[in-house]
Amino acid sequence: MQLRAVATLPLHSTAAATHLCMRAGTGGNVLMSASAAGSVKTCDLRAGGAPQDLYHSPNVATIGGHPEQPILAVASKRQLLKLYDLDTRRRVTIKAHSDFW
Repeated sequence: MQLRAVATLPLHSTAAATHLCMRAGTGGNVLMSASAAGSVKTCDLRAGGAPQDLYHSPNVATIGGHPEQPILAVASKRQLLKLYDLDTRRRVTIKAHSDFW
């Protein structure tokens, strides 16, 4: 079976997307992504509009979406975890204890 792209998304203009996940509760219609340059964006695939910037830091290590709640976790290389409520755009930062590593 040959695979082919059904769409091309201009998520990150200056660097490759390194992490992708879908937003819970959207039926797979909202994509969240992080790039090698450290930008984190959301994109509503139904609307077809431009991706929205959520966060930017050159220290982004990975992202992950909660399977049921509108929460996005952004982990950094500086031992920070940022939790975003995607509905309210509120952010909570958790710093790892120095003895954690």
